[in-house]
Order: sequence, then C-alpha cells, then structure tokens
Amino acid sequence: MSDARWFFASSLATAVLDVVRAVLTANLLGPYLAGLCATMLVIPQVGRYLGLGLAEALTVVVPYHRGAGNPGHARTLKSTVFTLGVSISVFAFATVVVYAIVFSRASAQVNGLVLLAGSLIVLWGLRQFFATEYAVEHDFGRLGAVELGFAGLACVLQVAGVYLLGAYGFFLGLMGAELLTIAWSGRDYLRGNVVRVHDVDVAAGARIVPLGVTLLVSAVAYAPFVMTARVFLAASVGVEEVGVLIVSTLILGKIAVIPTAVRRVLVPRMSLLHGAGQGAEDGFALFLRSQLSAFAATTAVILAGLVFLAPAVTALLPAYTSGIPAARVTLLAGIPYSLIDNAGSALLALQEKRAYVESLVAALALEGVIFGGMLWADTTSAFHVAFAFLVTFAGYAALLNYRVLRLHRPGARPVRA
Repeated sequence: MSDARWFFASSLATAVLDVVRAVLTANLLGPYLAGLCATMLVIPQVGRYLGLGLAEALTVVVPYHRGAGNPGHARTLKSTVFTLGVSISVFAFATVVVYAIVFSRASAQVNGLVLLAGSLIVLWGLRQFFATEYAVEHDFGRLGAVELGFAGLACVLQVAGVYLLGAYGFFLGLMGAELLTIAWSGRDYLRGNVVRVHDVDVAAGARIVPLGVTLLVSAVAYAPFVMTARVFLAASVGVEEVGVLIVSTLILGKIAVIPTAVRRVLVPRMSLLHGAGQGAEDGFALFLRSQLSAFAATTAVILAGLVFLAPAVTALLPAYTSGIPAARVTLLAGIPYSLIDNAGSALLALQEKRAYVESLVAALALEGVIFGGMLWADTTSAFHVAFAFLVTFAGYAALLNYRVLRLHRPGARPVRA
C-alpha cells in the first residue's frame, strides 16, 4: 500500500500545481479569452470519447484475465488497444483539420485554436494509454511521479506560452508538456512491453468497447456534466459566462482529485478480486473503505474551502470575483460528488455496465431538464449552472450507491464476466 499512499500524496501535489497553472493562465488571459479556451477544450474532450475508452478498459480486463490465468490474452488486448486507439485519434484529428480549413466560417484566431485543440486528441490518447499501463501493473508510485511531472511541465510551459503568445500559447504549452510526458512514459512502457501493431484482435477489442465507453465516462465523473454546461453557456449567453464558471470548474476539478485518486487504486484491485472469484465480500469491504475515505477527506477540504474561498479568489483571481457565488454552490456540490466516483467504478469493475449507463443517462437527463428550465425562465447564468451541478450530483450519487448496495449479498459468489 505504500505506492498507493504515494500516489494519493502525489495526486494532491498535482492538484496544487494545476491550481497554480489555472490561476496564472486565467489572470493572463482574462474572462473572455479564458472562456474561449475553456470552450475549445471541449474538442479534445469529445475526441477522447471517440477513442471508446479502450485504454481505460485495460485497467479492468487485463487484471481480470491475469486473475483468471490467461496472461496471453491480456498481452493481445494491450496491443489491440494501442493500435486501434492511435488509429481512431489520428482520424478524429484529421476530421478537425478538414472542418477548420474547409467548412468553418469562424475567424482566423478561432480556427487556429480549433486546430491546436484538435491536436490534443492524439496527444491525450497516447498519454492516457501509457499512464494506464502503470495502473494495470499496480505501479502507482511511478504513475504518481509521471502525473506530477506532467503537472509541473504543464504549469511552466503553459504559463510561459500564455504570457508570450496569449490564447495560442495556452494550447502550445500544453502540447509541449504532453509530448515530453509521452516520451517519458513511453520509454517506461517499452522497457516491459513490445509494441506489436500486427497483433490486433478486433473482435476482442469490440467486446470491451461497452465497458470502455462507460469506464471512460466514469474516469472523470464530472466531465460530461461540465462539458455540457460549457456548451450550454457559450451557446445561450456567450463564452464570457464560461469564463465566470472557471472558478467553479477549477474547484470541482480539485475536489475530484481525492475520489479520483482512490478510484484509480480501487478499480484494478476490485477487478483482480472479481477475476479470481473473490469479489463479493472482499470487494465490497474495499468499496466501503474507499467511500468512507473519499467522503471524509473531501468534506474536510470543502469546509476549509467555504472559509477561504472569497478571500482567495479576491486575492488570486480579482477579475473573476463575480464567479464566487457559483463557486460556493459548487463546493457544496462536491459533497455528493465525492460518493460518485467509487460507486460508479465499483459497478464497472464488477462488470455491471448496464446499471452504470442507466444511472449516467438518468443524471444527464436531469441536468438537461434543469438547463431547459433555465432557458424557459430566462435565468441562464454560471450561478444557476452551479445549482444544476448540486442537484444533479446528489441524484447521481444516490442512484449509483443504491445500485452497488443492491448487488451486495453476504456470502454470495460473484458472477463471472
């Protein structure tokens, strides 16, 4: 467990660096350009979903097949995921290039940002694949070091890029950090693996797509809700309101660090127990400990945040003080959010994909209904979006945890996938 504790500590340090980077870049850009860049980040985020979560699925299927005594199939799956993932991300980037050059009627600046944001589809995919290898091998110490290194590189390069080149530097600096981290983690991967682009089992890859898609969505549980909110605000009231929401999304991202770090340790361990036929009692006990740890740590952070939020934003982000009310509500939304990550991951590790998808669709539908109400009442703002987060996360957490509790039967044997 020492590696797991180091990973948790490094995740907190990574969060601190991310806060520093976000604060500096937001101040340098201002609300309008910061909102524009945040909106453009939806492009690689959507592009990542086009990868079908194949890399994320490895954290479940590789430990499962090893636990079931089938390591050869696990190696084939890794080669398959690498080849298919690179192919899909390159195709997605090419589509963005064609759109920006041929079909877009936006300004030259916006089209340039579209192209830079599109390139992150490929880079994010490669970095995620190599990072997944550390989790699969339970090398959480190295995973924490690589992610901390990326955060440090991104902090330096992106801030310097924004200072020198404005919005373009926002993406160029991030690209530089991605490339250096890919070189680092890719070297580690090649030390223990051979890339066999010809060793592709498309049928096996297709079978893990449903798991991969749901696991991808759950990897950062708040991501689809924030993406939807950014597009909704940009389309209804403009990108500057997306800039006002930056304080809230920054807070939400940092709150999520705690349950996300716990989840990345939980999923491979629960999958290994499930594959070895020990998932019912041991896995449920692990889930309960994870939930209690995430809830206690997150609640402590939120209570401190409520005290220091206003003075911190006033001192560090003076151009964004209008976002303080929304940020307070988002802090409260973090309490139910802390119970989402691990519950969703437990369902996926136990191969309960349908239960997870039904819960996610219900939560997104709830958010959509709330946004529709805002349009009808003409009350669309970052503050009301934060209330949507609070209500949606509370409902989502309740539904996911109910699903997990229903699965637990003392003394029951797990159903093999």
